[in-house]
Amino acid sequence: MDRSLLEIRQEEAFYHSNHYQQFTIESSNSWLGYPVTNLVNLGVSLSNSTQSSRFLDLGCGVGRNAIPIARGTANKLIIDCVDLLPDAIHSFSKTVEKTDIEPSFNFFIRDIANFELQAATYDYIFSVSTLEHLASKKQLIRVLQAIKEAMKTMGCVYLIINSEVSEFLIEKQQLIPPFLEVNLSSTEINELLVDIFSGWTIIDSEVKALSYTIERRIGLTEMKTSAITFVAQNDG
Repeated sequence: MDRSLLEIRQEEAFYHSNHYQQFTIESSNSWLGYPVTNLVNLGVSLSNSTQSSRFLDLGCGVGRNAIPIARGTANKLIIDCVDLLPDAIHSFSKTVEKTDIEPSFNFFIRDIANFELQAATYDYIFSVSTLEHLASKKQLIRVLQAIKEAMKTMGCVYLIINSEVSEFLIEKQQLIPPFLEVNLSSTEINELLVDIFSGWTIIDSEVKALSYTIERRIGLTEMKTSAITFVAQNDG
């Protein structure tokens, strides 16, 4: 049984909105409290290597990765932050208001498929567990191509994309169709990435098996995924 786009989006909104109410980026008992270390370190390095830079966080959530980057930079930095959930953007903006973070944030409540990317605009584009939530493989390809075009020379992408996802309803001890729009094999996604970003230097490319407990309206599920990390630089 395939799930409808509406059903998937509603379920993901339920999970994330509930999680954002219970935890913050300071929580040690949630994934929110643990930014992607290498992603953040690369962002800080890129920002500190030039006097002025512009970054893009696609699927920013409540700022799990963007805020640590901002805290680590010593130079002028603008971060455009895009998320579909108003709750996420509201929480993110409130966190920024309460702190002394210097970089400028622009917030967009938008489906990333509808966020217009201008050519040669960004020094760094990062996205964690978001691109697989585009509506279709065709849309995924289009957005990846737009990301490539939006990058400045010497800019980098840092993408984490889930693949081969399965979900197991714990209470009933049964597999269920995963709440995911684009569920491709890791091989297929890697081939797409290598093809689209051909001519760029690949800094890192790896696949890691991960497992999470997810709170769904039907009960707790165990989600297993082959998470792809892809990091590449447009070195001209």
